[in-house]
Formats: sequence, C-alpha cells, structure tokens
Amino acid sequence: MKFHLDYDLGDGTKRAVIGVQAQVGWELRTKKKIGSIAEGYAVSDMAGLLFEQLRVEDRLPEGVVNEAGLVKHLQELDVIDPDEEAAAAGEGQNGVVIPIEGSAFQTVP
Repeated sequence: MKFHLDYDLGDGTKRAVIGVQAQVGWELRTKKKIGSIAEGYAVSDMAGLLFEQLRVEDRLPEGVVNEAGLVKHLQELDVIDPDEEAAAAGEGQNGVVIPIEGSAFQTVP
C-alpha cells in the first residue's frame, strides 16, 4: 500500500509517495499497524509518515530530527487518494484531496 501526501515546507507544494521503508519505520516507532488506517488516523500520523519518507530519502530540512520538528516547517499537508488520482488522471488534473475533519482521516465516498 502506498500513500501520496502533498506537503509544503515553505518552498512550494511537493508530493511524497510513502513507501514500504517509511511505513515500516513508522510502525516500529509508533507501535501502530499501517493497516489500521482504515479505521482512521490523526494528522500527527500523517506527519510521522512524511517524516519517515523524507528521512529515507535524506530530504529532511536541516536540524529536523523528529516529526515535531517537521511540523514546525509544514505549511500544508494533504492526503491524496491514489485510486481517485488514477481515475482522475486526465489533462490538468492532479488527483483528489481527501478532506481531514478534526484530527481523523476521512475517506471520500
């Protein structure tokens, strides 16, 4: 399972594809199972997954050592549904943003 996150650290929106290494790192660090996201997860979980992916890619901002440090740089963080993105992949379309209400991940019906 891959997650696509759009994020902005103050230098423009970028997309991160959260791969297996980042997911396993997040599971080991948080003791949560990635499969439990179907039940919902907090925005802090998304920030943690982004932190792990940027760590794997060696692209963390200078001085950032955990997701709390990363959050200080975040201007925006959106989950992109890859299934909806594939369906919408026409001219000029970038996918569908899954809205987040409160701190829980919500799927689009």
